[in-house]
Amino acid sequence: SHIPELCELGIASLKIEGRMKSPEYVRDVTAIWRRLLDARAAASASDMRELEDVFSRSGFTDAYFTERVGKGMLGVRSDKQKQISRTLAPFEKISRKIPVSMQMTVSADAPASLTVTRLDNARTVSVEGEVAQIARTAPMDACAFERSLAKLGDTPYKAQSINVSVGEGLMMPVSAINALRRAAIAALDATQSTALPPIKHIDDTLKPQRGRTPMRTAFFFEPDAIPELAHSYFDIIYVPIEKYNGKVSGVMLPPVIFDSERESVEKMLRDAVAAGAEHALVCNLGHAELARRAGLRLHADFRLNASNNSSVAMLEEQGFEDVILSPELTLSQIRDIGGATFACVYGRIPLMVTEKCVGREIGDCRSCADGRLELVDRMGVGFPVRQAFGHRSIIFNSAPIYMADRRAELSRARITMEHYIFTVESAQEADRVIRAYKDGLPYTGSAKFRRIK
Repeated sequence: SHIPELCELGIASLKIEGRMKSPEYVRDVTAIWRRLLDARAAASASDMRELEDVFSRSGFTDAYFTERVGKGMLGVRSDKQKQISRTLAPFEKISRKIPVSMQMTVSADAPASLTVTRLDNARTVSVEGEVAQIARTAPMDACAFERSLAKLGDTPYKAQSINVSVGEGLMMPVSAINALRRAAIAALDATQSTALPPIKHIDDTLKPQRGRTPMRTAFFFEPDAIPELAHSYFDIIYVPIEKYNGKVSGVMLPPVIFDSERESVEKMLRDAVAAGAEHALVCNLGHAELARRAGLRLHADFRLNASNNSSVAMLEEQGFEDVILSPELTLSQIRDIGGATFACVYGRIPLMVTEKCVGREIGDCRSCADGRLELVDRMGVGFPVRQAFGHRSIIFNSAPIYMADRRAELSRARITMEHYIFTVESAQEADRVIRAYKDGLPYTGSAKFRRIK
């Protein structure tokens, strides 16, 4: 319903969420958006009903756009909605095909030739086939050839015009005509990839200039959970900027900062620097300038998804002193990446930041703020939820990474820069974790844990 305003804002592209949806969903939802965008028109009530029939959970919400974040955003897919979706016409084939023109020449003294031209972009291909035979009984006229050429079936093309020039008294087996048609369509498909402009890739020759040196850093979600041992074990300790108390040298910027929050974040950064902060863990490239202007040294969080040498080199060029690599990488992948790069060797990885406070939505906001809230999945596994800057919530993985007893594997992967994440641990629990890593002890917690593969 906000399409005209989105167009006026200069939006260049829209992503329609379609993960794990049916072909019918993709077909119908895309068709509605395409029609409305072409007309620069807001969705009508009938459009919304049509969309709801395709897929919805108790209707739709524009809460993010209108800044009315609340319980109205939540919905459940009803049995009636599921039944309506099942009645959609099944997806069978591409409904809008590319028009082509076809020109065929058949003679007794040369191979038959077929030229096919796409009418939308003028791409043209020509192929040759068998030499026509002298007909013993019934020679073939142009119409006979046209019938075979028009059978484009499940291809993305439709014949808008077919012109056949055939000599008198000639014939060709239908199988030979079909083979010529298939060869022409295959050749036309092949031009699709070669005729497109080359894709611009990141320069894979870029290499980081720095190297790994033995170093340990940690992020503590709660400053009060930092044990005394941590100050000597870690080179840099980060805490959320909104919780900075001057007792460590690092702050982490919020993963999400709206424009309306920029001023308050800038003030917190200035105050942190005045209180002794030197380092900033940056979660979003757009936030780097905030930390730089405050006079902080830049360090790249794993949320920047650095996963190869080129991305690490680019971050170096942007002024980052070191980079925490993506926790999705394997040991062998980490091994082959250069630069001053950390691996997450302990802790729960954040899975999601929600704009809504999860605690508030289930009726107990303080449980989230006090660190007592978790979401439990259908298997009975609990995922810790913690309140973050802007009254948002961060949902953490149920299982922490644990590699204390895998020192040999870390060494083979050239992991000398280690990053730890402490979220739900008390100071006493964090102390035990640090001692376990110092001594290479196996995991003793009650919850499941993860390994870097």
